[in-house]
Amino acid sequence: MNIPRSKLSIRTILSLALLLIGADRNALGGALPIEPGSWTLAILPDTQVYAESYPQHFTAQTQWLAAHADSHNIRMVLHEGDIVDDNNTRRPMDRQWDNALASISLLDGVGPSGRGR
Repeated sequence: MNIPRSKLSIRTILSLALLLIGADRNALGGALPIEPGSWTLAILPDTQVYAESYPQHFTAQTQWLAAHADSHNIRMVLHEGDIVDDNNTRRPMDRQWDNALASISLLDGVGPSGRGR
């Protein structure tokens, strides 16, 4: 991300520096241990741009969820926002649905599903 220097205040720079200095492994993306009896609600972001232009990112997200379903006790995946950019079945728009289905289908059989059929 290219932010013009004039947009970064001293306060912002100091806050980021303190965050990085005080960050431990967990704060930088490591997972906390799963407590006995707890489970995970995973959230997929608005995937419309992924389905349209970056299906590999959409697929990477669902592959990760499928691969970590047991280790992270993922019991539910919630999708926020739009799945595709254009809810249309004319070419090339249906390519978005093809991409989305290919990615979402990786979760079939992984755990309980609330997806309509």
